[in-house]
Amino acid sequence: MDLKEDEIQGFMETYFDYHGIEGSPQDFFKRLDTDIKELIRNPFMLVMLISVYKDEGKIPENRWGLMDDFIKYIYKTEAGKRKTFTRDEMKEDFPEILSYLAFKMVEKGAVGISEYDAINYVKERLSELIDNRYIGEDEYTVKKLMKEFKQRILVKGGREVRFFHQMIRDYFTAFELEKRWKNSKRNDGEFDEFIAYLKWEEPIVLMAGMLEPPESCALVKRLAKRDPFVAARCLAGGRCEDVEVQERLEDVLLKLMKSRFWLNRRRAIDALGEIKSERAVEPLIEALKDKDWDVQRSVAAIALGEIKSKRAVKPLIKALKDGYWDVQERAAEALGKIKSDRAVELLIEALKDGY
Repeated sequence: MDLKEDEIQGFMETYFDYHGIEGSPQDFFKRLDTDIKELIRNPFMLVMLISVYKDEGKIPENRWGLMDDFIKYIYKTEAGKRKTFTRDEMKEDFPEILSYLAFKMVEKGAVGISEYDAINYVKERLSELIDNRYIGEDEYTVKKLMKEFKQRILVKGGREVRFFHQMIRDYFTAFELEKRWKNSKRNDGEFDEFIAYLKWEEPIVLMAGMLEPPESCALVKRLAKRDPFVAARCLAGGRCEDVEVQERLEDVLLKLMKSRFWLNRRRAIDALGEIKSERAVEPLIEALKDKDWDVQRSVAAIALGEIKSKRAVKPLIKALKDGYWDVQERAAEALGKIKSDRAVELLIEALKDGY
């Protein structure tokens, strides 16, 4: 079940106090990226963020940074607790091996796979590594390697082996996708097979946070042609700051706001809010007047809150008197995010007028 903002802040206050972490939990929350704020509605992700902050004293810049720091945290904290079975030089290839294993799980559309299959995939990747440095590794060595993974990253349930959380699986899959993305530049259609399927969406979004410009911008451009909604997630959670790339994506999303299909309209509004499009403010204000409260008005209020434009203050005040409570609530939340002095004045006036 997703946590509400007050529940997240309450947990942070308790955790900061118990562990003696310096600083204000409220200030800490304010400094978080919007994408991470959404991510930590999941209790596991919230614990992950706090663990990383307690260990490193820094806030990850995006969801990729959060996952990357957490995996390093796991290895650091577990290293002193458990026996190491594999050679130090092999440990350098752990991400390479685990990324292939994760990729195969996602490819199969499976949360877990049999231990027999897992061992075979580990063998496949070991045989492909540079200079074939693992030729001659026997079955016993591979089993020791699997045992080490199960102490840190993998868990076994019944006859299956899986990553201890789906986001961890997606994190490692992103490494494998990155290699395939770079290879795909020789063939424009090669990477499109991943874009076409929902199961690859989360790994692709994580990969976007990993890529540096101009690679991150090239990914957004490619995605915009096939799936502009995933492109928006990659732009919001990645490192591309190319204005032209954002404007082209905005053009596509603004056009989709007028689609005859309600789901396209709703997702376009979501996406424009996620990328904080200033160009979308006026169309979103118009959407507050739409006949569909759940498809347009409520989602438009959320998007305006993400963009935080003061131009939206008066229309959002009017939305407080919408006939549907969900629109009223979303408008109030949006006004709280904008934090305009004028918004406070108008809210007080609205309360006096019986809004």
